[in-house]
Amino acid sequence: MTEVPKENGIFVDMKRFFICLALALLLMGFGYFPAMVERYYCNGVYPVLLQARLLLTAWVPFSIGDLLYIIVCIYLIYKSIRGIIKIKKEGLDGGKLWRASAIILLVWISFKLLWGLNYDRLGAGHLLDIDQKAYSGAAVDSLVNELIDSLNSTRKQINDLKIQVDTLPASNPAAYFTMAQEAYNKAKGSYPFLSKRAPRAKATLFNPLADYVGFTGYFNPFTAEGQVRTDMPGLELPFVACHETAHMLGFASESEANLIGYLVATKSDNPYVRYSAYNEIFTYAQREQFVMMAQQKDSVGFVGAVAQNRARLDTLVKQDRKAVRRFFNIHRSSVAPIMSGVYEQYLFLNKQNAGLKSYDEVIGWLIGLKNKK
Repeated sequence: MTEVPKENGIFVDMKRFFICLALALLLMGFGYFPAMVERYYCNGVYPVLLQARLLLTAWVPFSIGDLLYIIVCIYLIYKSIRGIIKIKKEGLDGGKLWRASAIILLVWISFKLLWGLNYDRLGAGHLLDIDQKAYSGAAVDSLVNELIDSLNSTRKQINDLKIQVDTLPASNPAAYFTMAQEAYNKAKGSYPFLSKRAPRAKATLFNPLADYVGFTGYFNPFTAEGQVRTDMPGLELPFVACHETAHMLGFASESEANLIGYLVATKSDNPYVRYSAYNEIFTYAQREQFVMMAQQKDSVGFVGAVAQNRARLDTLVKQDRKAVRRFFNIHRSSVAPIMSGVYEQYLFLNKQNAGLKSYDEVIGWLIGLKNKK
């Protein structure tokens, strides 16, 4: 067999790179037409891709995506060490640089095709016919008060039913994933755009890293699995599972995943699921309330709002929230802010202009929905 000249090998690698670059540019261009993305990708291609991957991963009790991440990390470390040794011995190989660049582009293309185009869709606002407009402090105050009422009434119902609220790591986290899945299956009657059969979240294999990375859940776009941290208070699990399931169904934006997760959870027949959602969204709403007052330098209003919220919250609700805060304070890591900064850059790259604050933007959606009603 005749050996291919090195120059030809370089040209082949360059050709592959430019083909991948052309595909990447086409996908980027397609992303500038959200109506087309919504119609042809979100309502056409993506549901098929999702079901195909779920056929391969849903029946497995553990996270295949996490296992693949571990294998890929080991492989990359091995290849990096080998590459550094080879560069020291033989110098830099231009062909390998082209090849590596093509592989990076191919990974990005796979990400966009398998899930990432959902960042470019019209999204939940279009499906629910609501806008995310500027809102007043009074609107936030009203939302906070409604959430307090919902928290109090739901907590009383839980107490009357003698249901134990888990403010420590749950002994059976799978039960909460079932609760979230059942909530989705019920909510599809109210929200027809939801999947006919909701996928189920899984426990992550990376619980030991959660404190350092600073996550409660995440979505794997390559295997279509939503993973949830299971070593945190059981009170957190239903809503986090609902949030990650929203990502699985194609709601890429963090604010929209919060919105869909909240709407689904609050439709549940299970008061525990509703309580988990009210508790989570109240945290966002109260934070927004305090931030707006701080920005306006309204110290009197700030102190008054703190006192009023504390006085209105039921004693049991305050005890539950305090226990959850205590857990996360104990598990806080100095490395987590660095990793959060890295994730924020990822959000910026995917049109989440508010970065980590995009989670809080669920408040704008809820106020918009309230105004519509």
